[in-house]
This record gives sequence, C-alpha cells and structure tokens, in this order.
Amino acid sequence: MNVLMVIKDALNLLGLEIELEQVTNYEQLGQTEKILEDKKVKQLFSLLKFSLREFCTNYLPIVSVNKIKSENKSIAISKLNNYIRVQHIKLNGQNVKYKIVNRQILLDDDGEYDVYYFSYPQIETITDDLDCFKVVNMDVIVLGLCAYYCLANGVFDGFNNYSQQYRDKAEKLREMKSFTMPKIVG
Repeated sequence: MNVLMVIKDALNLLGLEIELEQVTNYEQLGQTEKILEDKKVKQLFSLLKFSLREFCTNYLPIVSVNKIKSENKSIAISKLNNYIRVQHIKLNGQNVKYKIVNRQILLDDDGEYDVYYFSYPQIETITDDLDCFKVVNMDVIVLGLCAYYCLANGVFDGFNNYSQQYRDKAEKLREMKSFTMPKIVG
C-alpha cells in the first residue's frame, strides 16, 4: 500500500470528504504533487511519518542489517538509516560486544561488521510504498494516523476513540515476530 492510499483512508475515516474529493481529483489527473498543497493533507503526511516511527519503536520493529567497515574501532550511528536502536552486531558470523557512546558504536577491533538494528520506514513522497508492512493490516496504521491527527487538532474525544482502537490492534500485532529488511552494503 502506498502513502497516498493510507492518507485517503484516514481522510475517509476522519470524515474529511472535501479534502478526500480534492485528493481523488488530483490523483485522477496525475497531479500528485498538488495533493500536498492542501493544509490538512500536508499535516496528515507529516503525522504519518511520526506515527510510523512510533509504531516501529513500540509495536512492530523492523530489523535492518547494514554491512559496515569500522574505522578506528568505531561505527558512526549516522551510517544506519532510520535508526532506532542496535539489536546486535556480528563479525564473521559471530556476535561481538559493543558500546554506544556519543552516537558512536565502539568495538574491540576494526573489521567489516553486520550491524542489526531496529529502524523505521522513511517516506519522502506521497506516492512512496509501505512495502515493509506487508505483514501488517494497514487499518492499524490508519487508526494511528487518525489518532495523531485528532490530537494535533485538539479533537480529544476523537483522539481517545482512535487511540484506543489503534493501541488494541497494535498490541495484537506486537505478538508477531519482527521482520528483517535486506542487507545494505555501505
């Protein structure tokens, strides 16, 4: 499912029919760049980024793996895309000890390490795909987005309603195992 579909589902669930109609018109005309001109849609896009990070941090972590060569027995955290936290690190297939100090992973030796870490999907455009969530019912993502939209706009009854539904569904998903993104050589 792509970002635009998630936002359209949220617009529908929130009852924002006028914005949904405008989005659909722009989509049909092939003018997806104009969709973000709508203030509410732009806000939903921004909140979706936040919501995805929160979901991956608290409910269903994505495990990413990067093969990175250390320099001076350290690896900069900045080399890990969309980093949340390190899961474990391997050298030649063996787990190694590490410390994290000042956004650096400190290691005992230099080498080419496989760094396994929890991450979140980065979305840049409204047409980006959320393929990493194929194992997730997208309804939970939409509910989370609706909850954050209501909170950001002071609709506290709506926030409480959507938030409870979101958390209930997300808790059920937490029981699932995390999944691993393909290795990135960097």
